[in-house]
Amino acid sequence: MSPPRRVLPRLLLLAVVCWFPVQYRIVHTRGEPYPALIMPPFPNAGVRIQDDIAVRTPEFVVRFSQGAEASVSASTVANHIPEPARLKAVSDNFGPDQLHPPEAAARVLQASPASAVPGRALMWARLADPSRAFKARDWLAARCGELFPGRRALSVTVRWHERTVQPSGAVSEPRLVAEATIPLPEAGRSGANDSTRR
Repeated sequence: MSPPRRVLPRLLLLAVVCWFPVQYRIVHTRGEPYPALIMPPFPNAGVRIQDDIAVRTPEFVVRFSQGAEASVSASTVANHIPEPARLKAVSDNFGPDQLHPPEAAARVLQASPASAVPGRALMWARLADPSRAFKARDWLAARCGELFPGRRALSVTVRWHERTVQPSGAVSEPRLVAEATIPLPEAGRSGANDSTRR
């Protein structure tokens, strides 16, 4: 016999209350499960005005066939993207978590604590591509051709630096937190050179 209708809401409430400590335990040991009853925290959420704030900024270093290098800001690399979404687009495609070479991507996914939780692992596989930066090589080659016409770009090194901003306004020295060199495709380089010779 099915339980009375009054009992069903109570059972549901009891199940939710019992799941909370289980989820907190999973968050502490494995990472945020998905889907979950509690949304994961956003970066810098809940930062008090008197706390130090860590700020990460990317840098793109282009290396040319002549051996010279040029440092380019993320705003310049993605200047065709509207400014409010520019840093978000760069972070999603060239962030510290996306700088792993393709041959290491599978190991990164397997080593992630999120892989132990089925729902989280599914979300991680769809959204967090560890080698996404290397899959944007054609786009980088095209951008280098536009930014540096007549010069042959061989690779782009993406570096992420972190600075700590104190409430007094003092800023710490930058600390390197992630770095990867992305070789540019031969087709993209030769195409840029052919266009400049005409």
